Amino acid sequence: MTTTRPQTPPPLNAAPVPSRALHWDIDIPLLTNVYMLRAMLTVTLGSAALVAALVSLMLAVQGDGSLIPPMLGLFAAAGLGFLLLALLVMGLVFGNRLRARFSVDDQGVSFQTRDRVAKASNRAALALGLVLGRPGAAGSGLLAMTQEQQTLRWAGGFRAEFDAAHHSIALRNRWRTLLRVYCTPDNHAAVCARVREQMARHHTAERARGRSPVAGYLGRTALAVLACVPMFLLAPVFGYGLLLPLLLMCFAIATVWFVRHLAWVVLGCSATLAVNTLMAGMVVRESAFSRGTHFRRYEVLSGDDWALSVLASLGLVYLAWHAVQTLRKRSVPALEADLQDAEGP
Repeated sequence: MTTTRPQTPPPLNAAPVPSRALHWDIDIPLLTNVYMLRAMLTVTLGSAALVAALVSLMLAVQGDGSLIPPMLGLFAAAGLGFLLLALLVMGLVFGNRLRARFSVDDQGVSFQTRDRVAKASNRAALALGLVLGRPGAAGSGLLAMTQEQQTLRWAGGFRAEFDAAHHSIALRNRWRTLLRVYCTPDNHAAVCARVREQMARHHTAERARGRSPVAGYLGRTALAVLACVPMFLLAPVFGYGLLLPLLLMCFAIATVWFVRHLAWVVLGCSATLAVNTLMAGMVVRESAFSRGTHFRRYEVLSGDDWALSVLASLGLVYLAWHAVQTLRKRSVPALEADLQDAEGP
């Protein structure tokens, strides 16, 4: 007669057995993908609209408002041209597909570009931008390279939206899609079940509750632009040109939307602009009406010039304050907030 030994129950504090990770390769459609087309439309036409708005502001400040309508038409045509070019590249160069690999495990969801054409194109854009001195092209290539691998951890804060018709899962924080997971028809149900299980276990969706932060980002962007307007108007008065206020405005906007380290550029531009204005105001000139009579530039400023100078000073104080708040992590840029939502604390 045989006897069986009683099984020893596992200790109460034993770690849970890790579940098996899911890995799959997939060819993501491009031209026939409604989400990809929507993103491409936003990037091309949205970028053209943003640049057109900044140029329109410059023209309005200089009193060349009559040039704004034809300029808007030019940027609209450029945006449509870039959109058409992007569609041609997706169809002819990429063959309407992007080879990718997705993984879902106990840590999170990861995406990796496996397409050699995409990787080569990103590196070619970076190299050509550096060689030709085109920072825009180089920056686009570098940004695309950083997106070749993405990881969202369950410790972050995002929710899942399941699309059975397109076999995809959108992982969204409070205002945008951080990553769209494309599944095959065979594994879509299993992946959805695993995502639901892990998000419920880690309470991931609970950290994505609350209002969208877009209104706050847009408000800070508007304040940055308004703070720079008096500096544009004072440029011909003090003779410091439009380049420095334009750089200050661009980096102030970028500090709101991208990374905190750009705030150092805002502080540098603010300090340089303040010093240049003070030095220009102290310049001694000889009167054109009375030979031998000298005056400093600030002594002949009109009331409107003094009012603009006060507004410009307040604008510089605000931009410097916001830059310091950003560096001290009391004001978080949009991209950094997204990274926190994706990876967790």
